[in-house]
Amino acid sequence: MKVFITGGTGVVGRRLFPLLREAGHEVVAPRHSELNLEDRAALSAALEAVDVVYHLATRIVTGERAGDAAAWAENDRLRGVVTDLLVDAALARAVQAFIYPSITFLYPAEAQVDESTHWGSDTAALRSSEVAEKAVERFGESGGRGVIVRFGLFWGPDAATTSPDERFGATIHLDDAATAMVAALELPSGIYNAVSDGQRISNEKLKQASGWRPRY
Repeated sequence: MKVFITGGTGVVGRRLFPLLREAGHEVVAPRHSELNLEDRAALSAALEAVDVVYHLATRIVTGERAGDAAAWAENDRLRGVVTDLLVDAALARAVQAFIYPSITFLYPAEAQVDESTHWGSDTAALRSSEVAEKAVERFGESGGRGVIVRFGLFWGPDAATTSPDERFGATIHLDDAATAMVAALELPSGIYNAVSDGQRISNEKLKQASGWRPRY
């Protein structure tokens, strides 16, 4: 398959790229300087003959500015406006699947939750994730496979934290996030949680649907 990735140089993208290549897929991952993600004509050209789109591009804010809503503007644009534009382009090009990494922070702070649990968040910081998910669902409703993988808090050598921090409900190692993205290639439309085992957010749907198992 021909696979197109935004955010290919990010912490998940740079792990996913070689895994897809090793599996025999042709991978196209333009850098930010090579493709304007808000240019409809450029997106259409970039998605010619593409089978699968991974929209991984984000601009996560860390450190002292993380609590500043204005600092998240570009990240919100990538999740909101750009996801809609990519979905439009993918539908026009008859792309087979659109895969999007979302977040488990959308869930309410309850003891146990799974994909059937309704969103608990209504904060501005997470609203763009909800917008992105609705765009991917629109892709699925229009005939393609719209796959949403909700990740726990990343940890690992390149993440903001090098050890699991379960204060946010669930965690996942970056290597496991990458293998979950590979597993998503064959999934039917829907929402799937990708987190480590034994946490309050269930990962059973993804495991049962794909055979994926976290290593960490």
